[in-house]
Amino acid sequence: MVDWYEVSTREELLQARMKQLDIHYLEEARAAEKLKRTRLGNKAYFDAHKPLRAVNQQINIGDLVLLHNTRIQKSWDKKVDNNWWGPYRVREMSSAGYYRLAELDGTELAESFAGNRIKKFFVRASGSA
Repeated sequence: MVDWYEVSTREELLQARMKQLDIHYLEEARAAEKLKRTRLGNKAYFDAHKPLRAVNQQINIGDLVLLHNTRIQKSWDKKVDNNWWGPYRVREMSSAGYYRLAELDGTELAESFAGNRIKKFFVRASGSA
């Protein structure tokens, strides 16, 4: 802490101000580190306690999935388009939550897709409408 009552010369004022700035930067760095640790802890808790999907909707390689059409959200003229594309087959999964998909004939899609855009496709039993 800076004792401003002890400052009487210009040099002491500059030194006190430099000390004040140093303390400020140290506190700011400590706060940023604490925020980072807190956010990582919150993420770990969320990942452990809030799964993205229910147990019966877990997606594995080879499963059939639908892909959400996000263009609908950004355009007025596409509101009547299909909300979901597919089905596609999951060909690869990353630990970060991204999926690589392929058409049913095996043609691989070039890009990867975030897990929140994918949902499991359930085939209806034959004979149901």
